[in-house]
Amino acid sequence: MPASGDPMGLERPEVAKMRKMWSRKPLTLELSSAMDLADSVIATLTDRRAEESWREIWDRTSDLCTKANVNHNETPERRQAQPPRHLQEFVVEAQIERTPVTSPDALRTECFYPVIDRLKVEMRRRFSIEAGGVLSGVSALSPKHASFLDKKCLQPMAKFYGVTEPDPRATPG
Repeated sequence: MPASGDPMGLERPEVAKMRKMWSRKPLTLELSSAMDLADSVIATLTDRRAEESWREIWDRTSDLCTKANVNHNETPERRQAQPPRHLQEFVVEAQIERTPVTSPDALRTECFYPVIDRLKVEMRRRFSIEAGGVLSGVSALSPKHASFLDKKCLQPMAKFYGVTEPDPRATPG
């Protein structure tokens, strides 16, 4: 059963729970919990990058097209592609135009999987371990947060930004 706000039913239960929890609160999102959400999204994307998930999405899409009286099996006619003007005087050995995606399997391998893979890479880049340390450090700088000025939460952020503790033996200069 799809969660509300998730018409395709692709959302993991814990993601739905967090989304529901956050929708009740004012916009005081704890940044450290964003890492949990990001991990859950990456896990969902990993689970969905499978033949079974693709088949489920394709079947739902086919049903929607049938209900809307849209023929999704017919490939539209394409106009004859012209090489770009700036390349007309050159010998080009690389493919300039895209080959049309004409089958569900081609759509899966040439569109669906690459999009899932790019999403996962971007999520991992944005929510890396270093970014998680910074997020927990930012939370620890909020007086309303339970970890306010907690050294364990602030250390990863300080390390990321190259901040070190002053030497107590050093004399002020």
